[in-house]
Amino acid sequence: MSGNIIQLNEDLIKNNLKDLVRNSVEET
Repeated sequence: MSGNIIQLNEDLIKNNLKDLVRNSVEET
């Protein structure tokens, strides 16, 4: 169970990083 939660958190973090990078690239 905890393993699945960690995997979900990693996926969410990766998606958030992609959005942050995309936003920062668009702003510059």
